[in-house]
Amino acid sequence: MGHQSTMLRMKVILFMIVLMAYVPSTSYALDDVPKSHKEMCKCAQQHNLCDGNCRDLFNVDNLSDECGNYVAQGVCADSFPSDKTYGEYCPKIGVPCTDRQKNMFICRCARKHDLCDKTCPDLFSVDDVSEECSDYALGQMSCGGSFPTDKTYEEFCPSVNVPCTNSQRMCKCANQFKSCGKKCFDLADHEKCGGYAIKGLCGGTFPSDETYEDHCETVGMKCNRKCDDSSSWQFVNALGGVKKCNWIAIKPGKRCNRVGTGGVKAKNACLNACKNCPDELNAV
Repeated sequence: MGHQSTMLRMKVILFMIVLMAYVPSTSYALDDVPKSHKEMCKCAQQHNLCDGNCRDLFNVDNLSDECGNYVAQGVCADSFPSDKTYGEYCPKIGVPCTDRQKNMFICRCARKHDLCDKTCPDLFSVDDVSEECSDYALGQMSCGGSFPTDKTYEEFCPSVNVPCTNSQRMCKCANQFKSCGKKCFDLADHEKCGGYAIKGLCGGTFPSDETYEDHCETVGMKCNRKCDDSSSWQFVNALGGVKKCNWIAIKPGKRCNRVGTGGVKAKNACLNACKNCPDELNAV
């Protein structure tokens, strides 16, 4: 009987340990987590820490009181990802860190508001522009800074891998799905790319008798067949299993930093799987 009682107590203790492990931390209100993360990202941007991780903010000299307050809250020790840099994490929660990321966000705003033939400052003249888009253009001082004011969105945005017009987006699809030698209508039934063709693009602004490789040059893009996955790259796991680029493509976010035989990272060999084509191909 005593043995059964001891076993019961042990089970109760074990259950309590497991239960406590799943109880959310109450060091600060859960509703404040997204706000604190965004503010930490803004602090990292302010102090040029895009390549650093959360705790690097502790080592900044003359840290502002506001930024110091978020550090003091223990955000780094609690919920902010410790395995990612600010440059990797912050854009995912709507706060671009580097100038390039800011420009990408502005380009997406331009596409959203049909401003492809306009220039950066025209974003201010949109009546229903979102607060977020206004912040990117004005609050983060990208217009006239890292974002040129003498080029249209259509001219500039492909350089940061954000095609603006539907023709440019079709070119991106052709790169991504290795269809540079095909013609516009060949992607009309494609699950991800067909929507642009249906909007009257093929046979209209995109000549139906031209290949992507020929036409994309005329809209500021390039369609180059060189953005392919390596057929020879391989990664050998702990069990001796050999993995290739098709395995990388299943979970690129976790696997593109795998180092294969010969010391080559997947992201430098599995270009299509990791969406890491050279910038001039505009295929990312």
